[in-house]
Amino acid sequence: MGISIKTHKLLWGRSGNKCAFEDCRHDLIADETETDDEAIIGDEAHIVAKKNNGSRGVSPLSDEDRDKYENLILLCRTHHKIIDDQFNFYTVKKLVDLKKKHESWVKGSLEFDTERNKEELTYASNIDEIVNKLDFQNWNVWTSMIFGGTHSISYIRYEQLGELCSFIVTRFWSQRYPELENAIFNLKLILRDFLNVFIYHAEHGSLTIKQDEELESKFLHTEKFYRLIWHENRNDYIELIKDYEFHVALVCDLGLELTRAGNLVIEKIRQYIYPMYREKEGKLLIKEEIDSDSFNNYTVEYTSEEKMQKFPYFGLEAFMLDRMKQDVSFGTGVSKKYL
Repeated sequence: MGISIKTHKLLWGRSGNKCAFEDCRHDLIADETETDDEAIIGDEAHIVAKKNNGSRGVSPLSDEDRDKYENLILLCRTHHKIIDDQFNFYTVKKLVDLKKKHESWVKGSLEFDTERNKEELTYASNIDEIVNKLDFQNWNVWTSMIFGGTHSISYIRYEQLGELCSFIVTRFWSQRYPELENAIFNLKLILRDFLNVFIYHAEHGSLTIKQDEELESKFLHTEKFYRLIWHENRNDYIELIKDYEFHVALVCDLGLELTRAGNLVIEKIRQYIYPMYREKEGKLLIKEEIDSDSFNNYTVEYTSEEKMQKFPYFGLEAFMLDRMKQDVSFGTGVSKKYL
């Protein structure tokens, strides 16, 4: 799962953004200039290495615990290399003591905006929950089933996404960073409509849990409802196929819009909470299966004009009307039955 945003904030905050070596203590964030944003020039170093074959890596510590705050120390890049190259000297105990001593010095020597730090930790905790339920780490994997032949979503994912809508509206948001909060609520609006539209034509009874059913392998599939009964009139059959294709396209378009909203949330997290967030992973990507051997990949985002709106998503009816104007879309038209 990697290092959580809350852990990033704890580590940098308690380290005062400085290298933990007493004879160094260099600032690890370079100030912004007239033309560029601030730059991070430090490393979040693992005390026990992330992998067993790394420096100080032989340990009973689990993979998850290796990415927790207690196992991380903030260093300049020079001292990060030194501790990893000289791991026999810089033992786990020595680094733990070094970290404690440095954080004690920071607490007694530097001034902090305590209220801001508290609010940012709350933001970070909420954001961690949101991105975990959305599974940003595996976004293109689980969303690919929405765009694939079965137009499916796992039962557990569906439940998590439903819980997320309630989670977002019940948090105590401080309003310190309204653009970030607006981006999160914009995502919530799309998510609600996506779930409602998807379930409208889910296979009959698929939400019912059977006795001893394994939820980990349970999926909700889009019903091919045009096949359910025999149609004497071929025109009726053709209209139902069109209705099915409209539904599938609308689900896919809402999946694209959810991705745009997710990328906007990522942008605001980087702007206000942690500038290095998803530096390696990058933006959310959509993977559409064309056949068993080929895929289309899309990176979809809001335009600069859309980002200026408080909520770029104006609701389902407006979205159905305007979706063909987006960078990528699958369908057109409005159906009142979803409203």
